[in-house]
Amino acid sequence: MGEVYVGVGFTQSATVVDVVTAIRAVAPEDNSIVGLATVTSKAASSVLIAVAEMLSTPIIAFGPEALAAVIVPSPSRRVEQVAGTPSVAEAAAILAADHGRLIVGKTSTDAVTVAVAGKVPPACTTMRNEMECE
Repeated sequence: MGEVYVGVGFTQSATVVDVVTAIRAVAPEDNSIVGLATVTSKAASSVLIAVAEMLSTPIIAFGPEALAAVIVPSPSRRVEQVAGTPSVAEAAAILAADHGRLIVGKTSTDAVTVAVAGKVPPACTTMRNEMECE
């Protein structure tokens, strides 16, 4: 899967175990996760801070306006009413990956929603041979 950013949204009832379980279901290799992305209102949550420490990865936060500007495959009216943006997990993952490619779309449990995005590799500017970029 390579290096990925996991977008995370969760309810107030979510526990550290809930969040870690949801993340591992979509990105089972902890060492591939280079950032947990979410909306600013969730970034200081003790649950997310504990998860980030467990996975040894930073938390990247975006305001609801920035998240709302991202086109996602699975927007939610309920999330928009609660968070001020139609998407937290998918939009945050895409933005953290520098407008990268969504690898795993919105995946939800009762209390946690996650999505995974990876950076799009730069275009090849020079060919070493017919099959290999420099």
